[in-house]
Amino acid sequence: PERDPGPAAKVTGAAEPLNPIFHILLFSVLITAGICRILQYGAGWIALGFLDLLFIAAGLGLAAVALVRGYHQIKGRWLGHSTWTALIFFILHGMTIYIHYIIVALRYPDLAMNQWGMLRKFVEVLMSDHPATMGIQLGSAAVSLILGLTGFLALRRK
Repeated sequence: PERDPGPAAKVTGAAEPLNPIFHILLFSVLITAGICRILQYGAGWIALGFLDLLFIAAGLGLAAVALVRGYHQIKGRWLGHSTWTALIFFILHGMTIYIHYIIVALRYPDLAMNQWGMLRKFVEVLMSDHPATMGIQLGSAAVSLILGLTGFLALRRK
């Protein structure tokens, strides 16, 4: 009968092959979020604005999981750099969105006790045609699309 070598032998052994599911999901979220941000201005549907906020949260989680689960397999490779860049992008974009939320909260103090009204106003401001807001959103859409496509190319080279 074959014996289990134990946890110590498993840790020091060869790395398992990469399971790319979290990377595929991450890069898919990046591309979908980029398209969603572009459509926000074309269609003007407020639901796309709410969906974009969910993409930021999902992207942060997926990037963290992809980095942790595939650390040894992607370390020092193009796929690793793409995944780290995606995580940094989601953090920076999330911080930018949070700053927008604070600005909206300060601009509309009457909505302070109405969370749904505040969130709705926040998404409306994000979808407004103000040059700075539009530049941030469309710029992040372009970066998101580029990172997603680059990530899929990195997956092919793994």
